[in-house]
Amino acid sequence: DVRCTSNILVSTNVSALTTGTMIQSWFAPSTEFVGSATGLVVSLMSDSDCDRVGNVTVSPFVSVTSSNRPLVIQAHDIELSGFVSAGSSFVRIATCPGVTRTIDVGGSGLNAGDLRLSEFELTMISAANMTIQTSGTGSSIQVYTVLASDVAGVSDRVTLDASPTGSAISFLQTSEWRALSALAGSGISVSGNISTTVSSLVLDGNADSAG
Repeated sequence: DVRCTSNILVSTNVSALTTGTMIQSWFAPSTEFVGSATGLVVSLMSDSDCDRVGNVTVSPFVSVTSSNRPLVIQAHDIELSGFVSAGSSFVRIATCPGVTRTIDVGGSGLNAGDLRLSEFELTMISAANMTIQTSGTGSSIQVYTVLASDVAGVSDRVTLDASPTGSAISFLQTSEWRALSALAGSGISVSGNISTTVSSLVLDGNADSAG
């Protein structure tokens, strides 16, 4: 578990070892992570105090590898110029829990969301499954252009999770996925074509079962 109240910069390769039960932790205003890690889950958590200050940055030509273990990133925003890999396990990218935030997925990454995951950044991620999650009431996920090649590194399913009450998902442009589940607490709007190339497409606009 690597966490801090501000930014996390990964400037050299990071890989989880196959032994150990806890990875090294820092609770500091800013962190540069430059070592290896051991643990059942690899977690990079910036902006741990949820004050909107704290990004996770993976530098060019650098990789973060969880050795087939879950890899969790929590941040106000992320900047991926290097690779993130969970192998046969999953990647979860999330905003601060319980806090209203907007996530932009796809496109140029220059839109107005808090956490922005561009098409290019999607190509930097490999895992069996990936979840992009915002857990605060009234949050939203906005989906821009996503090509199947952008998410080719996710071998199974991408899940967009905005399931708390009052939270919504908007598909604003054309998006292609291998398999997709979109879960929203208060509705899903579709303004662009959505397609899957391998498995099912699931759209649940009442994920909180609130009616």
